[in-house]
Amino acid sequence: MRRTLTIHSLLSGLFMFLLANPAPADSIVNMESLHLKEPREGFSGNVELAASGASGNTDKSDVAAGARLEWHHDQRTTFIVGNYNYGRAADTTNTDNAFLHLRHIYQSTVNLAWEGFGQLQRDRFARLSLRELVGGGARFTLTPPSDSGAAFLGLGAFHEKEDLSEEAGTTDGGVEHNWRGSLYWVLKHHFHNDIRFVNSLYYQPDLNESSDYRVFDTASLQVDLTDRLALKLGLTVAYDSRPPQTVEQTDVTYRTGLAWSF
Repeated sequence: MRRTLTIHSLLSGLFMFLLANPAPADSIVNMESLHLKEPREGFSGNVELAASGASGNTDKSDVAAGARLEWHHDQRTTFIVGNYNYGRAADTTNTDNAFLHLRHIYQSTVNLAWEGFGQLQRDRFARLSLRELVGGGARFTLTPPSDSGAAFLGLGAFHEKEDLSEEAGTTDGGVEHNWRGSLYWVLKHHFHNDIRFVNSLYYQPDLNESSDYRVFDTASLQVDLTDRLALKLGLTVAYDSRPPQTVEQTDVTYRTGLAWSF
């Protein structure tokens, strides 16, 4: 049988956890696909949905939607990934953010690829009206993709333009331009035929001031329910050494939902 007792036990445990701990639909963005082998030729993608809510003594609702579209041919891979998250509690909006990322990868040799990327992002509750960035760099294959997993190291840089919203009591509103380095490490692992894990760690220092940096760690666990439908759990820890005024340095967000692949 394709599903073993171990898988059924894990799924039962996951669903029990989800029932007891409904997850908020906060921003979880992992640029890396959970596919372990080389991308298949042509067009592919997936769509993710997550929602939770309560009414009565506690009134709240959270929804999230995301998608990844990918095209691969020979040595070239292009993908776009994005999501939108919205939440309310006690008739007050407490989550409102969106993200869109486009990346092109050219596999020059077995162990070296060149990539260029662009990104748009906004987060109402981080005072981020809009962040625009464009950059590129090199991607090194540390462990070639296989049935068991893969590992990659990326090194590059990007230029960003940030528009921070004005807020009473703050003095840092307006538009800023920065050059940042981009160092990332990606690990993918196949625990079982139906369970896949990917972790992406990013370090982005300001190239003019090393004390200004950002660190993101994003982990995703996917459990296949059918050939196309999967249960997906995500966790992100984000740290900004110099965030906008009134914004916390560290954010921890998590999400559970369903992903449909095509």
